[in-house]
This record gives sequence, C-alpha cells and structure tokens, in this order.
Amino acid sequence: MTELASDLQLAALTNLGLMYAQGQGVEQDLGRALDCYRQAAEHGVPQAQSNLAVMYAHGQGVDQDFAQAHKWYRAAAEQGLPYAQTNLAVMYANGQGTAASTLATVSRALIGVIACGEKEKSAGSSSS
Repeated sequence: MTELASDLQLAALTNLGLMYAQGQGVEQDLGRALDCYRQAAEHGVPQAQSNLAVMYAHGQGVDQDFAQAHKWYRAAAEQGLPYAQTNLAVMYANGQGTAASTLATVSRALIGVIACGEKEKSAGSSSS
C-alpha cells in the first residue's frame, strides 16, 4: 500500500470516528468512535489522538482517565495541533493526568500554542 493510500485511510478512519461520536449519518456509538480514533491515533494521526484524549478526559464511552487523556493530548500537541497544546497546558495547570506541574511546564506548553499561532499568522499573510 502506498503512503498516500495509508494516509487517506487513516483520515477516513478519523472521520468515521467523528461520525460515530456525533451520530452523523449513523447511529451514535461511542465505543465504535473510540475504536476508530484509537486505530488512527496509534498510527500517529494528531486529530485522532486529540479526539481520543477528549473522550478519555470527559469519560465519553470510557471511564474518565486523565492519564490516558494526557498521553494522547501530548502526542497530538507534540505534532503541533494547537487544540491539543491548549488542552495539555490546562491539564498541566490542573495537575490532571500528571503530577502537579510547575509554572515552567505550563509555560512551555503555552509557548507551543503561541508559536503555532504565529506560524499560522505569518503563513496567512505571506500568501495574501
């Protein structure tokens, strides 16, 4: 299988998870959503990692598990997904899924969010 085909399949799996999570075009099934997200997340898809983290953080279709939410937010955040970076910073600030964090740890997480936003701004202005 080519890399492009694999990437497309993982994107489709992530979208299928979203459809199951929200009941769009299918009956809502949080268990299936979780399975789809997990498969794509384990292959490194940042949106699937973040969506999986949300399910763990809020106990949607699984028992609430801040350690798992932290793990998956961190994986997505390390790939530059701003939403995951923000949620990871909040988890650090609240001591969820990790030992109580220092201000330095929270600051580093927030700097990642700011840096990503600056990249998007400069990319948008250079294409205008």
